[in-house]
Amino acid sequence: MGIGDQTHFWKDKWCSDLALKDTFPGLYKIEANKNCMVSERVMIDEKAVFIGDWKRPPRRGIESEELVRVRDVVAGSRFCNRPDSWLWKGDLTRSFSVHSLRNLMAQKLYDGGTLQSFFWINWILIKINCFVWRMLLNRILVACNLVEKGIVLNSTVCAMCGNVEEYVDHVFFSCSFSSLIWNWFSSWCGVMPLIPSCMEDFLLCLKAPFIGKKRKKLFLALLYTVLWFIWKARNSLVFNNRRCSPFRTADDI
Repeated sequence: MGIGDQTHFWKDKWCSDLALKDTFPGLYKIEANKNCMVSERVMIDEKAVFIGDWKRPPRRGIESEELVRVRDVVAGSRFCNRPDSWLWKGDLTRSFSVHSLRNLMAQKLYDGGTLQSFFWINWILIKINCFVWRMLLNRILVACNLVEKGIVLNSTVCAMCGNVEEYVDHVFFSCSFSSLIWNWFSSWCGVMPLIPSCMEDFLLCLKAPFIGKKRKKLFLALLYTVLWFIWKARNSLVFNNRRCSPFRTADDI
């Protein structure tokens, strides 16, 4: 809080987790200017003093009690001789960044073990990053996920192999089609066979140690791209009835 020139006294949460209009509803009801700024209601001399402006004088009882409490709140608040400014609580630097927002979302909204393994790769398309993000959260609309949402399908069997129900783990890791793609990817990269059989295996790949950040970034960019083209091949068959061979998909990657 600076001098209070850009902060609403009653409506903004400037001195606690609640706005003062919610903490002191009786006083807010008789406030003459409900959009007043902090600087209009606080006079700073040796200490901060509350200055009210009412439609009528506060009455005895609840309104008088609230008046005493709001004066205490103002007197206990700290002000600085500068304009008001916003501070971001999601980072120790108090400066907003997309990275700190993603970390905060991971801690507050989702299972930290899964989501915190995700790395945003700016070398590839934004839609591919978002796709992998959704895959880690099991939000990809494979057949079984659609059924869980109440959508009626003729079949939930994997369109690529026709043998197993279509879950996220199966489509991207254990389907015969995706297994061939992962075999090709391992050979092309010159690494030991990399065939994750489930999401947990894939997360281990994301957490694998690398020598140098650029090498890890490159490897993850390739992993994300493989997942994206597996999904494109699946959709081509489901929606366009066009089957892509694993070799054609490998060439596209």
